[in-house]
Amino acid sequence: MPDQTDRPIARAERTLLSLPATPSAVRRGRDHVRDTLRSWGLVPDDEPASAAALIASELLTNAVRHAGGPLVVCLDLDGDRLILEVHDTSPELPGARRGPLDTCAEDGRGLTLVDAYSHAHGAERTATGKRCWAVLTLPPGALPGAPRAAGYMDVVRWVAEPAGVALLAEAAEVRQAPAAG
Repeated sequence: MPDQTDRPIARAERTLLSLPATPSAVRRGRDHVRDTLRSWGLVPDDEPASAAALIASELLTNAVRHAGGPLVVCLDLDGDRLILEVHDTSPELPGARRGPLDTCAEDGRGLTLVDAYSHAHGAERTATGKRCWAVLTLPPGALPGAPRAAGYMDVVRWVAEPAGVALLAEAAEVRQAPAAG
């Protein structure tokens, strides 16, 4: 895991921010996501930027509440795909809640929100803990000069959760389906 503390590192289209696992890390990580997207040319109040900030909040909240240790927020831009990762020191992978959603509960909706706002998401163990990630697809023209990432999701980069695997398979079928006409 990178060892920088509370200091963004920018190189081309990737940033890393290390944070202590405290409640303030959620706000600081969310602000870092918004500031980075703004510096890359994405309007902070547009849907993709708002979705990225929401996903960052959910992944960071889970890391602070359940994992501890130093946290690292990574943003990566690959064509029209925005990859958001949160690294922590716990090897325990998150799991979706089983059963009906308790609408009165104060927690339990985070991964449901991540699923709703991302193209794909998942988690995997690393040598120092785990990485929870989400991929957002940016609308055409959202970032000036960003090329489309042709075949991006075909590249094995992460281990996808079962829901993510199903989503990727469905996306592949849609891409291969003949155009109606």
